[in-house]
Amino acid sequence: MISLTMSREDWRTGSIPELPLLRMQKFKTQKGASMAEKKTYEPLDELLKSTGMTYKAIARKSGLEDYQLYRLRIRPSKLNGELISKLVDATKLDERKLFDISYFFAKKVDISQQKAS
Repeated sequence: MISLTMSREDWRTGSIPELPLLRMQKFKTQKGASMAEKKTYEPLDELLKSTGMTYKAIARKSGLEDYQLYRLRIRPSKLNGELISKLVDATKLDERKLFDISYFFAKKVDISQQKAS
């Protein structure tokens, strides 16, 4: 087993003998993590893709930052009336569909939280 702590000699000289190994491990975890699980909510992604616009274009047109739209795609229960109306104006989607996605995601999360406790 390789120690991830640095010896006094390593600190003095500034050398990190395990650095290539750590880089390799970091690369493997990043690669595996990206393929392991999708973080965004698929029904919302499909609805937004059906507009034919990119996520970046939808965010720009609705007055949101890219990261804000990404966060909404991860947790659609955060969609409130104002955000839904911005997305509807930008994409011409049905307001009820966005509301339903938000509502059912919140309901699904509530059920899973009740089961966990």
